Amino acid sequence: MTQSQQRVRAASVCYAMLCVSWLARPLILAQIDWKGSWEGLFALLAMLPAGFWAIVLGQALVNGAMSVLSFNFLALHRALRAATICIAVLLVLCYAASLVAHLKHPFEPQCCASQPLAWTATVGLVVGYSMCAYLLWSAAWTSNNRSRGP
Repeated sequence: MTQSQQRVRAASVCYAMLCVSWLARPLILAQIDWKGSWEGLFALLAMLPAGFWAIVLGQALVNGAMSVLSFNFLALHRALRAATICIAVLLVLCYAASLVAHLKHPFEPQCCASQPLAWTATVGLVVGYSMCAYLLWSAAWTSNNRSRGP
């Protein structure tokens, strides 16, 4: 396996882990108040607002798609590679902007998390997405981009 292949596989695994972490958030939030009954757990999950579900499922979908695109990155057309890298950079910029917003305008976390924990989690997301974007960019830069002929 070449170094470029290793990089795109690592980015793919990172995006897959981010996808799973987004899908696990509702269960973590519901588990905080769970009293041991499955009906109660489903009731707690049903009480989460629709906007929360839209964000969670949207982020999971984006990360899942980026995982698939990253896994097949070297086989993609040049334009699709560029689009994949642009999406990766856009994700980094979105979470960096979120971190700046959290630092400029502190907020009260919704559940049992403290403010420093929320900031640390956002920094972790920025670092994770940055690493994925860098791995994809470096794989695109070092891969064989010669023309396939006439």
